[in-house]
Amino acid sequence: MVDSAAKNVEKVYDQWGKDYDEFMPWEEKFRNESNYYMQIFRQNNVKKVHDAGCGTGRHALYFAQAGYEVTGSDISSGMLQKAEERVKAAGYQINWVHSSFQELADKVDKRYDCLFSGGTALAHILDEEELLIALNSIREVLVPGGILITDNINGELKAKKGLSIGPLEVPEGPEGQDSDKLWLRVLNTNWPIINYNVVTMEKIDGKWGMVVKTFDLRGDIHVLLRKLLPKAGFEIISDEPNSDYGGTSSSYQLKHGEPRGVFVARRI
Repeated sequence: MVDSAAKNVEKVYDQWGKDYDEFMPWEEKFRNESNYYMQIFRQNNVKKVHDAGCGTGRHALYFAQAGYEVTGSDISSGMLQKAEERVKAAGYQINWVHSSFQELADKVDKRYDCLFSGGTALAHILDEEELLIALNSIREVLVPGGILITDNINGELKAKKGLSIGPLEVPEGPEGQDSDKLWLRVLNTNWPIINYNVVTMEKIDGKWGMVVKTFDLRGDIHVLLRKLLPKAGFEIISDEPNSDYGGTSSSYQLKHGEPRGVFVARRI
């Protein structure tokens, strides 16, 4: 792994992988986002896609179902295991690579028309020099003229200071029963770092227990990308500080009030 921050991200998501898909109702969010991104694919003649920071593989599967040749990578082997299970169950084939962004150029032989990175994945890279290394690595796995699409929380449009709690997420339990698991997000901002805590409350053998998973994000990732993409050999062709995904914002996005910045950049 690249540094201590990367090691923590890997550890947290390995732990989270087993129940990540229960965390909130993802289906509408990922469907709407994927349809929006595939519009960009069509506009740029994309055929081969690398989904970096692919998590449990929801975007990757949507892309494969639409006929794209897809590779997925993630720093977390636990997330990749869930992604592989999801895609296999759906009857599709995707190649998986265990890699951080910084290591992609060394671990991937293919070259892609598009590298897609959703879910605020790049914002987990806290150090500016490491982020530039990651962008250079991304450039190396793209064909000349290939595009990078990246979607991250835009902390510039959220409160830069203070504590944000909630909303409480309650997954559906078995029919006729209450859920035995609850989630609460607690965000504490020490600008430009957002400390992100996921509080999981679970009832086991009739008793409630609590586990907290914590990691940091760069709240100013949108500003950093605007600065670093040209240095890494990209031309920014689209910069949406608060994307509504082509007018298809999901109920998740509206509920959480979480502005997301989307960049599309072309390898020069």
